Amino acid sequence: MKHKERLDVVLVERGLCDSRSKAQALIMSGLPTRRFVFEGFLPVPKKEREDRLCARAGETRTILLYEAPHRLCRTLQDLLDTLGNREIALCRELTKLHEAVSYTHLRAHET
Repeated sequence: MKHKERLDVVLVERGLCDSRSKAQALIMSGLPTRRFVFEGFLPVPKKEREDRLCARAGETRTILLYEAPHRLCRTLQDLLDTLGNREIALCRELTKLHEAVSYTHLRAHET
């Protein structure tokens, strides 16, 4: 069976980033939850950030990332540059009143 490219999850959380929001992001994304890799927040320094993303370039599990709203555009571009044009689920305000998930492609956010 040919491997189907899976979605990446980028979680934008304005508050506590705890295990509850991580689990909720996986559930709400509709992505496979059996196997995933949690990267937390990517490093801010460019070289460290590139190294971390390059290490995930061939990843077949769902990737879960946290990112601050003010760095989201940069992270989406870095993901596109490193992982290619993949579908993503953007989750925000999880475990709060106004939680939301949107589905898109990385290329839609290309700068």
